Amino acid sequence: MKNHHIILLIFLTIFLLNQLKAQNLIEGMVTDSISSKPLSHVNIHIANSLVGTMTNAEGKFLLHIPEGHKNSVLQISHLGYEQEHVKISVFGKPLEIKLKQQAILLSEVAVGQTDKIDVNGIVKRALDNFNVLNSSEPYIQKGFFRYNERNKTDYKWLIEGAFTVFEPTYTKGSLKVGIDEIRRSYDYRAIDSLMLYRFYLYKFANNKNKRKIFKDNDLEKYKSEFSMKEALSYWNINTNSFDVTLKGQMNLLRNSNQVHAIFSDETLFETHKFSVDSLLIHNHRLIYKIKIAPNTKTVDLFTKYAYNNGFLPVGYLYIFDDDYSIKEVNYALVAGTKGQKARSGHFFDRAVVHRIVMKYKNDQGNIYLNYFSYETPKILNFRFKPVDGEYSESNLLGKNDWYYFTKLEMLFTEISTDKTTIETEQNRETWDSDFFKQAPYNRQFWESYNVLPETNEQKKLIDDLEKNISLQNQFEHNRPSNEKIFSE
Repeated sequence: MKNHHIILLIFLTIFLLNQLKAQNLIEGMVTDSISSKPLSHVNIHIANSLVGTMTNAEGKFLLHIPEGHKNSVLQISHLGYEQEHVKISVFGKPLEIKLKQQAILLSEVAVGQTDKIDVNGIVKRALDNFNVLNSSEPYIQKGFFRYNERNKTDYKWLIEGAFTVFEPTYTKGSLKVGIDEIRRSYDYRAIDSLMLYRFYLYKFANNKNKRKIFKDNDLEKYKSEFSMKEALSYWNINTNSFDVTLKGQMNLLRNSNQVHAIFSDETLFETHKFSVDSLLIHNHRLIYKIKIAPNTKTVDLFTKYAYNNGFLPVGYLYIFDDDYSIKEVNYALVAGTKGQKARSGHFFDRAVVHRIVMKYKNDQGNIYLNYFSYETPKILNFRFKPVDGEYSESNLLGKNDWYYFTKLEMLFTEISTDKTTIETEQNRETWDSDFFKQAPYNRQFWESYNVLPETNEQKKLIDDLEKNISLQNQFEHNRPSNEKIFSE
């Protein structure tokens, strides 16, 4: 009888703890007050704190409320809308928050005198001020990421996790990125990256005539020296990782002083043409909505082992009028030259090859990266597909299998300027940004960590992916032990 009481007490304790955690989690949806359409990428921020989140493409959000903030107020802000304040205490159940549109200024300044505005001067000053406005002191950012690869209908690879970024400030060194936990990691890709394997062999194989590799159908001869897994791991880390994204050219503003930077001082106004599209009001501040268009020269990325030159830039910059801080960047690189149009059309069946969205938030005069997404197609095997572990020229892949769409989303949910926290994080043993590694699921960690909710479409794709993985595992379990697997 005594044991029954102990078991009952344990279950009651677990139930109460789960109830307490549920009380600390709020959820809601943000919509347009007139059309009732959901608003994506709305900034949800706890007043007087550095904790927040953002809505997904369906306007939905989840936010874990830290201890001491249950009686605080949420600040809900979105470009082109009036800021709303909502008490956290009213969130007993999912709440819909309606935002009112703010008028776009189409006054005589916007309509008749935009040609008199020194738009290049505004852009130049915004880029020059970026390092100053970011922060003069080191800081830590924590967040959630979602990476996926898919064809036109299905997810093939999905990874979700938590990360930490240490920013020493731009003048004091390179930022550090570390993966803290993995929430999901599903890989349903076939052995379909033969093209990447060929590039890998071309780079590392000891072959006097490396160009033969691209014509050689018998790749088994290289297996003892270089495996397919090694090749895929190399390309994952060197093309899709956090280090490449945050420390490379795609981090447009922070890394504008790098060699071959997209927003380099030397080529910016030769490759980009800027014009004032309109003037907006955001939280009683004036914003220039600046259109980005191609100019006399193309944007060239100069990447190794891939023709990434000959692009035309399109998009928008949103810059505050009072301090020239950048609120948002929507940017894409479109195939422009004859050679790039041929490459993008043949391999990817699309003209837009790189797409970037960057959103910033302002706190006490400093600006911090709030959301970052990067999309690009990835070449796979546009020549052959494996049959029983062998590659045969008679088995050509369909065009849907030539490439995958890849997307990396980063939601920055917490900022810390506390010196003790920074010192502790900075001195961690390893800063490993490789999120492709398998890691055990930490349920306790994820019960109180802020994530970007999945949309209904993403939920369906994830469910389908989980089912496919389950079926694949059953198949692998029943596979004859002597069957040949090329990737091993």
